[in-house]
Amino acid sequence: MSERLSRWLPLAVFAVVLGVRLVYLASLERDALSRWPSWTETDEHGTLVWSERLAAGNWLDSPPFRHYAEWQRRFGTPEQWNSWYPRNAYYQGVLYPYLVAAARLTFRAPVFPVRLGQSLLAAAAAAALAAASRNVAARRGSGRAALAAGAVSGLAAGLYAPALFHDGFVQRDGPLLSLSILLLAAPFLRPARSAAGAAATGLVGAAAVLFKQTALPLALASLWAAVRQADGGAGGSDGGKGGSRRGRLMVGALALSIPLLLLVGRNLAVGASPFAYDTRQVVGFAGYVSSGSDGSVVPSPLMGAILEAAKGSTWKAAVLSVESHRERPAGLFLLFGRKVATFFHGFEVPDNASFYLFQRRLFPLRFLPLYGCLLGPGLVGLFLAARQRLFSPPETLAVLAALLVPFASSVLPALTSRYRLGIAAPLALGAGLLVAFLLSAEIGARRKAVVCAAALALSAVTLLPSVIPASRFRAADEQVLQGLISGRW
Repeated sequence: MSERLSRWLPLAVFAVVLGVRLVYLASLERDALSRWPSWTETDEHGTLVWSERLAAGNWLDSPPFRHYAEWQRRFGTPEQWNSWYPRNAYYQGVLYPYLVAAARLTFRAPVFPVRLGQSLLAAAAAAALAAASRNVAARRGSGRAALAAGAVSGLAAGLYAPALFHDGFVQRDGPLLSLSILLLAAPFLRPARSAAGAAATGLVGAAAVLFKQTALPLALASLWAAVRQADGGAGGSDGGKGGSRRGRLMVGALALSIPLLLLVGRNLAVGASPFAYDTRQVVGFAGYVSSGSDGSVVPSPLMGAILEAAKGSTWKAAVLSVESHRERPAGLFLLFGRKVATFFHGFEVPDNASFYLFQRRLFPLRFLPLYGCLLGPGLVGLFLAARQRLFSPPETLAVLAALLVPFASSVLPALTSRYRLGIAAPLALGAGLLVAFLLSAEIGARRKAVVCAAALALSAVTLLPSVIPASRFRAADEQVLQGLISGRW
C-alpha cells in the first residue's frame, strides 16, 4: 500500500497544487487586480509592450526595447538612459518576453494564458520536488516517512503564498522559481541520470539562464550532480545506463550551451558585445550598492552620475559604486548588513505591487504558507540531511547553489519579494526532510524536541522588526487599485 501511494504521490501533489492555483486564478480574474498590467509603471507592463514589439516582427529586438518608468525621470531622459545601458543589449533576461510574444500570437490576449501556463509549470515543478524529496528521505527512512517528506516538500513549494502571487503576473520571477525547483529536483530523480535526462536537465538549465543569468550556477551544479549520480552516490547507482559519464555530460552541456549560443548570435547580428546579457546589472550596482542607498527599493541619488561614468560597463559600475563609500567605508558593510537582515525577515518587500494588497483582497493567499513557515523547518531539515549524509557531494553542491543563488541575487541589487522567491525551492525540500526526521523511529523524543525548537527559533527571526524603511500598503498601490476599479486604467 505504501509503495502504491509513493508511486502516485507526484500526481497527487500536481493535482492539489494545480487545483488551489486554479482557485487563486479564478479569484484574481474576478477582481480588479487582474487588470494590474494596465498600470504603465510596472515591469509587467514593460514585458507586455516588449512582447508586442517582438510579435510584430522585430524578433532580433533591434533597436532593443527599453522600459522607461516615472521614477527614472529624476535621473535622466530616455535618451540618456539608453546611452547608459550596454549597447544594443537586451533589456533583461530574454526568453520570457519571447514566450509571451508566442502566447500573444497564439491567443491574441496573452495575460490569462500566461498566468495559466505558469500555474501548470508550478504544479509540475512541485510534483518533481515531491518525488525528489521522497527519494532522498527513502535513503534512510521508512516508506511512511519518505511519503510524508515528499508530500510536505511538494505542497510547500507549490502552495507557497508569494509564489502564487508572483505567478499571477506576466513577469519572469514566478516561472523562474519553477525552473529552479526542477533543477534542484533533477539530481534526485532517476530519469535525470540517462543521456536523455541529462539533455532535459541541460535544456531546463538553459531556459532558467535565459530567464535570468544568475541561474547559471544552479544550472551547472544540477547538471553535474545529475550526471555524477548515474555512477553511484548516496542515492545508489544506475551502473552506467544511458552511456558513459563523459557522454552524458557532453549531451547535457550541449543542451545547456546551444540555446545560449543563440543569444551570442543575436548579439553579433545587432552589433552588441557577444556576451552582453542585459541592462539590469549595471543599474543594480549603480542604484542599490552605491552610497546613499538604504537597502530599500529607493535608488541612491548617485545612480545617474555612476551610470554616466560607467558608460554601460557593469564592472565599472560595480567599482564606482563601491568607491562611492570611500569616505565612509562602514556604510557599505552597514548597507549589506541591512540587506542580509531583510533577506531573513518575513516582510515581502514590494516593488511593482504589494503582496499584502493582493493578500487582503484575494482570499486564497490568506491561508497559504508564508516565508516564516519555510525558513526554520527548511534550514534545519537541510542541515540534518547533510549531517546524516543523505546528499552525495555533487547533490550537496546543487543544494548549496539553490540556497546561495537567490541569496546573492537579493543582497546585490535592491532586495524585493520577487528576488528572494527562489529560496523557496531548497527550503521546501528541507521542510519535507525535517518531517521525515521527526517521523523516524530511530530518533529519540528529546532530540526531536530540540530540532523542533531550533526550527521555531529560526522561523521567529522573520518576526523581528524590519531594518529598512518600507510599508506593506503604499499610497501608489491604493491609487492604482482605485483607478482599476473606476476604469481609469
